[in-house]
Amino acid sequence: MTARTTSSDTRRRGSLPSLERGVVGDVMRMGVMSAPPDAPLRSVAATMADFGVHSVVVTDLEQNSGEDRAWGIVTDVDLMEATARDLDEVTARDCAATELISVTYGETLEH
Repeated sequence: MTARTTSSDTRRRGSLPSLERGVVGDVMRMGVMSAPPDAPLRSVAATMADFGVHSVVVTDLEQNSGEDRAWGIVTDVDLMEATARDLDEVTARDCAATELISVTYGETLEH
């Protein structure tokens, strides 16, 4: 698992804007938790619990550039749906069912 933190999230929850006036940057958490596709789901779940996050981005190396490329996301909902399976045998690749959507810092929340 990889934690990429660019700054600490020090915003107070009481000062968040309304959906009509807010932008992604107002509510986002800085940094991204990621996992390789072959990471056991139990490890992904432990990372989510340890860091208090609701999702982990699944990344794989881009063959041409050698850089990580986000291609999926495992959410807490995906984990709940996988609980009937062996979490040591199921991988992030197997469970990344939630569509990965990216937005920019300045996009509005009202979508």
